[in-house]
Amino acid sequence: MLLVSPSNRDASAAASDGEQAPVVREGLRSIVIDPGHGGQATGTIAANGLQEKAVTLDIAIRLRELVYRRLGLQVQLTRDRDLDLENVSRTEKANNWGADLFISIHANGFRQTGVRGPETYFLSASASDAEAREAALRENGPDDELSTAGAAPEPGIEFILWDLAQTQHLRESSLFAEGLQASLNDLWRIPDRGVKQAPFTVLRGATMPAVLVEVGYLSNPEDAAMLADPDVRQRIAEALFRGISAFREQYAVLAGAPPN
Repeated sequence: MLLVSPSNRDASAAASDGEQAPVVREGLRSIVIDPGHGGQATGTIAANGLQEKAVTLDIAIRLRELVYRRLGLQVQLTRDRDLDLENVSRTEKANNWGADLFISIHANGFRQTGVRGPETYFLSASASDAEAREAALRENGPDDELSTAGAAPEPGIEFILWDLAQTQHLRESSLFAEGLQASLNDLWRIPDRGVKQAPFTVLRGATMPAVLVEVGYLSNPEDAAMLADPDVRQRIAEALFRGISAFREQYAVLAGAPPN
């Protein structure tokens, strides 16, 4: 994994005299970017030969540079080259590093080649529709089993705290996913495929807001041609950056926000 650290961090702004400081947590400081697949796990392969693992790595590297240079966040990639990496280990690495945010980048595939466009997912126990279920089955691969990371503790005070944290993470993941999807929609300019939910292995057990982004369908000739273009991959990275930047503005106050 490759770690990039900013040279300094912004100090928390103090409340002015006579004003009560809002209840906030530390701002967003660190993010793990996960390029899907790698090594023998090529992922979806387009008719033009483009492999998902190559697309995701290229976009992830571009996104890393944008997040670090423009936001000054600590950034870690789960892989920075073509290597095999189990899905469960990706989230575990983000947990072990204490990341504030996790984004897994993928490129979709479907038996109907007319389907195209980006989709953004956050975790649920069941898929929101048939396409989401198929996407989870395809992306999860052979290591599709429940991870012990993030498993619920025995009932008691620890369980109550764990359950509250998971509810908070899912609410934040949903908000993060909405912002990413909106930013990608501005790039594609096609009907919105929307934010969905599915039981992706790579999102299970995450102890931070976590999403999986499908940046397009390699099974679709138009999307495959776009994803083969380095300029388009740069624009995708910039769209994801805008989603991250927008979520960063909301992050610090979410803990004190009332439930919907």
